[in-house]
Formats: sequence, C-alpha cells, structure tokens
Amino acid sequence: MSTTTIPITSPEQWHTERAKDVTSTQVASLFDCNPYLTHFELWHQKRDGVVEAIEQNERMGWGNRLERTIAEGFVEERGYSRLRQVGVYTRLEGERIGASFDFVADTLPMVPSPAVLIECKNVDGYEFMENWTETEAPPHIERQGQTQMRVSGIGRAAIG
Repeated sequence: MSTTTIPITSPEQWHTERAKDVTSTQVASLFDCNPYLTHFELWHQKRDGVVEAIEQNERMGWGNRLERTIAEGFVEERGYSRLRQVGVYTRLEGERIGASFDFVADTLPMVPSPAVLIECKNVDGYEFMENWTETEAPPHIERQGQTQMRVSGIGRAAIG
C-alpha cells in the first residue's frame, strides 16, 4: 500500500488534504459510533468534496493550549522518552484513509514496537464520568487511534 506523507503548512492546506480521505477522526462514522458525524453526513461530505470547517470554541481552544502539557505528563507517567510533535498529514492512497498525529514518543528499547502514537484529549470531569472508564475511551476515540496506527504503520497508540 502506497503511503504519502504531506507536511502541514497551514490550517487551510490541512483541511484541503483531509477532504480527500476518510480521516481517523471521521472513521467512527462508518461504524455508527461518531457522536458528531453520521455515516450519511460523511458520505455527502466526501461526495461533494466538502472541507469541514469546525469553528473553534473555548473548550477546543483550551484543549489546543494544553495539548503539549497533557502529552508531556502522559509520557512522563509511563516512562516513555523523546516526545515528538509530528506536523504531517499521512494518507494510504489505495484505501483513501488519512490521519494527522498529535505526538509520537519512544518506549523502552526492549518493547517490540518502540514507538507509540500519543493522542491527546482534554476531557472535563462530567464528560469523563459519562463516557470514559479508567481503561477505555469512547468508541469514536478508540477508532481514531486504531486508524492512526493503520495509517502510520506504528503498532501502538495511547490516548492521554
């Protein structure tokens, strides 16, 4: 399978690339477990080449501000090392799926897959109690991580 990696140069360019594929954040719609996008809406977006434009709200703004701090704390707690922000959009050409990644970290050298994708989520207490457990994220976020592993070829993902 042919993989294409595209450096992200601007939000507009990133959105344009994402419009060509089913992305890791959209893939849960195919399994009817995305609370923000139905399979029907996704089909129409891809058919029409719609560039999804989500206006940033206060919660999203704070999530973006705290993303690196969340990743650094998560990596420190688990003993991972060398946290890297990726800054690319990657697609599997033949499958028309794509993903961008928050961070990649290194794990212990003796682990078979020494790299791990880190997907950061800033979740308030109410949201956590309603939809998360100590060991599982909501299904749409789990699907996001699984798709990121498929697209990246990295065999491990963690949600922090």
